[in-house]
Amino acid sequence: MKKAIIGGALLACAAAQADVCVDGKVPAGNIIVEGVSNGVVRLRQDYRDSQPWFYWGFRVTGAEGKTLRFEFTDPYGGGPVSACGPAVTRDGGKTWTYPAEKSCSRRHFVHTFAADEKETWFYQTFQYYVTQWDEFLARHEADRGKVFVTEELCKSRKGRSVPCARFGCITKEPKYRVLYTSRHHCQETTGTYVLEGAVGAVFGKDELGAWLRENVEFFVVPIVDYDGAVEGDQGKGRKPHDHGRDYGDNALYPEVAALKRWIAARAQNRIDVMLDLHSPWVHGQYNEWIYLCMGPSEENNGRIRRWSRLLEEMQDGSLRYRTSNNIPWLFGWNGPWNYGSGISCGTWAWNSLKGICLATTYETPFAVSNGQVVTPDKCRALGATTAKVLRRFLTDPQAGVESAKREPGVFVFDWVKELGKYASLHAGVAKAVEFVKSRDVEKLKDGSYPIDGEKVVATVRKVGLVSAEKAKPVKSADAYELHIPLSGPEVFAVNGKDYGVGPRQFVLFEPSATPHAVGMTDDPLRHTSIRELVIRIR
Repeated sequence: MKKAIIGGALLACAAAQADVCVDGKVPAGNIIVEGVSNGVVRLRQDYRDSQPWFYWGFRVTGAEGKTLRFEFTDPYGGGPVSACGPAVTRDGGKTWTYPAEKSCSRRHFVHTFAADEKETWFYQTFQYYVTQWDEFLARHEADRGKVFVTEELCKSRKGRSVPCARFGCITKEPKYRVLYTSRHHCQETTGTYVLEGAVGAVFGKDELGAWLRENVEFFVVPIVDYDGAVEGDQGKGRKPHDHGRDYGDNALYPEVAALKRWIAARAQNRIDVMLDLHSPWVHGQYNEWIYLCMGPSEENNGRIRRWSRLLEEMQDGSLRYRTSNNIPWLFGWNGPWNYGSGISCGTWAWNSLKGICLATTYETPFAVSNGQVVTPDKCRALGATTAKVLRRFLTDPQAGVESAKREPGVFVFDWVKELGKYASLHAGVAKAVEFVKSRDVEKLKDGSYPIDGEKVVATVRKVGLVSAEKAKPVKSADAYELHIPLSGPEVFAVNGKDYGVGPRQFVLFEPSATPHAVGMTDDPLRHTSIRELVIRIR
């Protein structure tokens, strides 16, 4: 077997398949190839200067008419392949498909090359190349100087020109100012498509576009980690910290320092809304639906909830968003333990910018969102909806303030099927399923309800989660709780609009006088000693 280092990627070609070549020589390429033999390509992602993560991108040439199996040898996180398999392009990123959706796992996929398929590019997700931003602006060249102006944010650490732009009301003092950013983690490409859709609304010939151009000045940095986006880095968790944790007093990266100077000079540090676009982990719970992140400021969280209700109400794309999918502060990864390496853009914006009324983050999945396949156009549609939400949020202070509409029986529809999988394994779960199926949970009152000789207690009370690390109570709303006696640690099936936790979540607690959050899982019976199933319904 012949091996060579070319362009930062380890190439491997076996003598028996010398005509097949796998390498990272594509835009934003990232791969280490360990071997190619007997129709199997063994490979893994290149972390470079980042923490273990999942991004990869490579090309295959010389495989016309062949079927190859691609096996990722790095087991981190269960494997780096999404639910749809690789995003594949044969035309340099103009179009994307998921041809291996039915022949993949988290650690492998299979691809059959057509007889004329001379070169194919495979990525962990569809890309937004740095050249695409220029192509987007070029489509609106006639509006340059009137609806938008481009600037150089700074030179990157490797001497590249980092773009930024202002859109909308740029020729006079605007009524509102909005900051949009994406790619603090350079591999999170779905967020840049959302950003493009949100900004694109300013060119609309409709009434919304006219209002945006008259009233809002948008400050936009589409690709913050520009070097990483060009070179195909992981970006997330760079050492000593990444761009998304660089908003302290002494910025490590020139892009972050320049962004702060730009907002100070051009906007006089006055921003009304700040939206940072991200993508989550590659697969699994929370990572296959759109969500917004709550933070330590309850005032800002109230604004996020209001925005969330409007987004859910006004959405018209196929990537369905639910307010119940948002992730609360001090839940799972979302707490101070995740920000120990630095300060985020949202935290800086909320604490430092004058007059700010909302600072939040979208997390847009890479491949699947609430059962729908994610595509560039669907992400743009989410951005277009965001523009509509922005206008209503800014002009109608009462919009979204009302309580989120109730969804009776959400638990029944979302979880009975899932819990039913465990009925044969645990009698208590079977009883819980039957109880919920047989009753209108909206009509339950305080008191005891018999289940096959046992008791289920429905109560109405204030319930607070407690962080294991900080032991800081989290405020929560009144909720019905159905307690089904089992054995072992409590398992909370948490549900409810405006409660802030997704409808398909188990939150695990160790039994103690004061429960402490210890983790999340989509498989409660992986933890065999279950003491009590608690179904919480807002």
